[in-house]
Amino acid sequence: MTWNPNISTERREAIGRAGRAVVRLAVDPEARESAHRQNVIVNDVRAFTDREAWDAVAALEDMVLSRGLVTAQQVEAERRAAAVAVLMGEEVAR
Repeated sequence: MTWNPNISTERREAIGRAGRAVVRLAVDPEARESAHRQNVIVNDVRAFTDREAWDAVAALEDMVLSRGLVTAQQVEAERRAAAVAVLMGEEVAR
């Protein structure tokens, strides 16, 4: 993906959350292809809307939770930590 300065903050958050989910799903061979397809939707800012990206993030996070790779509390804690970092002006690792 080429850097586009017009990517919204919400889309950047979606990209980060999708990336974390894809890394977790990489351990499950059955989930890799589906995770990759969803990640393409999130990362392609020209072909897909923010709404479609968030739907893909929801699908990825559901795949992670349904496979027991993390708990809902872990996902929520990471989401909150990333949101606080953004509010404080820090660059969040993607």
